[in-house]
Amino acid sequence: MSSTYSNLGIELIGTGEQAGTWGTTTNSNFSSIIDNAIVGYVKVTLTTAGTSGSPNTLNVASGSASDGQKRIVEVYSASDLGATCFLQITPATFAGYYIIRNSLAGSRSVRIFQGSYVAGNSVLLVSGYDAIIRCDGAGTPKVTNILNNIQGTTFSGLAATATTATNATNAAITNDNATAVAVYPTWVTANTGNLPLYATSAKLSFVPSTGVLTAFGGFNGTATAATALTVANDISTSSTVYPTWATTDVGNVPQYVSTTALTFVPSTGVLTATAFSGDGSSLVNVNATNAVNTTYTTITDNVSSSSTVYPTWVSANTGNLPQTVSSTKLTFVPSTGVLTATEFAGALNGTVGATTPASGAFTTLALSAPSSVNASTYSVATTDVSLRFTTTNCTVTLPAAASYTGRILYLNTITANSVTSASSNVIPLGSNTAGTAILAATAGKFAMLQSNGTNWITMMAN
Repeated sequence: MSSTYSNLGIELIGTGEQAGTWGTTTNSNFSSIIDNAIVGYVKVTLTTAGTSGSPNTLNVASGSASDGQKRIVEVYSASDLGATCFLQITPATFAGYYIIRNSLAGSRSVRIFQGSYVAGNSVLLVSGYDAIIRCDGAGTPKVTNILNNIQGTTFSGLAATATTATNATNAAITNDNATAVAVYPTWVTANTGNLPLYATSAKLSFVPSTGVLTAFGGFNGTATAATALTVANDISTSSTVYPTWATTDVGNVPQYVSTTALTFVPSTGVLTATAFSGDGSSLVNVNATNAVNTTYTTITDNVSSSSTVYPTWVSANTGNLPQTVSSTKLTFVPSTGVLTATEFAGALNGTVGATTPASGAFTTLALSAPSSVNASTYSVATTDVSLRFTTTNCTVTLPAAASYTGRILYLNTITANSVTSASSNVIPLGSNTAGTAILAATAGKFAMLQSNGTNWITMMAN
């Protein structure tokens, strides 16, 4: 009968086997295997963290000494292996226990299991701690930490690292004024008896380094002894906040806000109210959008803007009145100085177009001198009145008729060259159909055009 092996790998010599060598096998069983199984210690050095599918192993050999037969095991690494380490006890049929210490560098944990890895059948041993590990060696091997479940009537000594202290009277208190992250105050549900401690991370928190206690549901009661509030200088918030006030100037009274009547935006400094009271005589640099009772407003000299603006007026010469504009009747362009109105009434005194204004009755209307054009294309300028075309056929871009209702242009050609419009916006003498022809290619041809707000009408021509 051949030898068999026990759970620890002890060789069980078959009847009549190993004549003359029986003592050698027996000595090996006792000195190498049984001795290790009782008091044996091994330092298992890991060089890689391994994975659940390719773990480090602790093997129980059959018939010879092995690390897995030793009862006290220290899991060690010379340097940080970068992740939680995996240690598989083999074979999967081994049933027994170990006292295991985690001495891995870098505070790395070790995951201990048998057979194929199943998280729920394994034990996670954190760095610096010991555990008594039981392997059941069953069909689906399970590894458990015996110390997780201990039943007893009385324990003595200090439970320095107790996870759950059911009937503890005292607990170690540490004065912490440095932690900068939120921690959570604890409480019990009654004022007598052995009770569990509770915390609520979403409702009550405390930051030891700042002393700030935060209750997310608010505080109940009246702060009758409070004399000062913490004030923070906020000039960055871009959302609307609400100034507070009290109903009297003394006593303990509640603060109020009005979300629809008084608001403030810290990042812009804009205070908004439905109305302001007082004469505002001491206010300076006020950028009011609606200044109901203002006497003065800031005036800016603008001679560069090329876009159209609108002169303002009021409906009477006294009182608090709104300013009004007429965008289609009166406009002004600061960069050109052009004031445009649909009509002017009253005496026109001075010299129109003169560099120095004159006084007295209107005597002279100064118009631009005729301009000579010697090009194949030409765009009529704002100041053009009369145009003489010389040595080449020319295509003229006329001003938009809609922008110059009533404007008159004079054109003539002094050579046998034609003048045409770049657009079909010229109506000839004998038709109402707009076209491009202005002057035929004959020296001495002329035409007077006038805008009707839609096209340029030929009023005179030869």
